[in-house]
Parts: sequence; C-alpha cells; structure tokens
Amino acid sequence: MDDAESVRKQALTVREKLGNQSDIAVSRIHLADIALARHQFKKAERLAQRGIEEMESSLNPPKQDVLSGFITLAYARCSRGHRGEGLMSAEQAVAFANRNFESESLAAGFSLETLGFAEWKSGAPQDGEKAMLQGIQILRTKVAPADPRLAGALLQYRDYLIAANRQVEAQAIHEQVTRMSSQAGIFCSGCAVSVNSLSKTLR
Repeated sequence: MDDAESVRKQALTVREKLGNQSDIAVSRIHLADIALARHQFKKAERLAQRGIEEMESSLNPPKQDVLSGFITLAYARCSRGHRGEGLMSAEQAVAFANRNFESESLAAGFSLETLGFAEWKSGAPQDGEKAMLQGIQILRTKVAPADPRLAGALLQYRDYLIAANRQVEAQAIHEQVTRMSSQAGIFCSGCAVSVNSLSKTLR
C-alpha cells in the first residue's frame, strides 16, 4: 500500500508538470482508491470528487476512470455515513455505465454492485440485494469462476446476508468463495475487497 501510494503521488507530480488536466484528474482518482482502502473516507471523497469534476471539464476523459471515480465516491460517502449522497453517486455510476458501456459489460456489473451497496446502506435492503445479484450475474458471465473480482462481489453480498440475519445463506456464499479461492491457489480469508477496488481492472 505504501509503495502504491508513493508511485501514484510521483505520477501525479509528473502529470502536474505536463499540465494535462485529464491525466491529473486520473491520478487524483488513483490516490482516492488508496485512501479508500485505508479507510480514509473523507480524503477519498475529496480526491474522488475533485478528480471527477476535473475530468468532466476536460475533453474526452477516459470513461473507465470517470466511472471509477463515481464508484469510489459512492463507497467513500456511504462509509462516512453520508448515505444519501453515496446513493446519488452510485446512481450516477450506473447511469454513466449505461451510457458509455454495453449493458452486460464489467462496467455495468461493477456499477450495479456499487448501487446495491449504497441502497442497502441507505435503508432499501431489498433493492440493494436485487442490484447486487444483478451485478454478480453479469460478473459470472464475464470472468472465470476463480477470479478475485467475483470473489469480492460475492463477499460483499455475504456481508449483506449477515446483516440481514440470513446466516445459512451467508455461510453458503463463504464456502463458495473459499472453494473458488482454493481452486485458484490464492489465500482469500482477507479477500473481502470492495467492488470499487476490483473495478480498477477496467482501466
């Protein structure tokens, strides 16, 4: 994590010297990802918001990074307790994905996972579950069964099931992820990465 942050800060410094606003904004989104992973939610929100604003004011910003910014912003805001704003960012992510990517793309899957998380945290658990399951269904068609991106989405759904006191279903998901991880030869007890982190593979 420290190495990743150091390199991303260096990239931002270089891009600031070159002066390309879109590239500078992308670096801010990259640093927002690090802040989110460290649970520095206020910092993540600030960096993601600024990055999105800068990309939206530039010509032809990279679509995958704009989407990533909305996803990061949604998770950061929900994690800070700003659930209404987080839900709005998640809805923007879905709308952006629908406009700029195919309907069954990875982008659509990740944005639906984010929307499901935001709806769940905003007090609409049934809507959240529906969106998460839609996202998981898309990911299952786009990635290999042992892909850690799918594992991350499933573990988010497991956390929802635990919160809903659906322990049997949650345990079944946990066992499924354990089998997937074992087949892939990876240790996944700490594999509960956010869908936001997994969405970086869109780049």
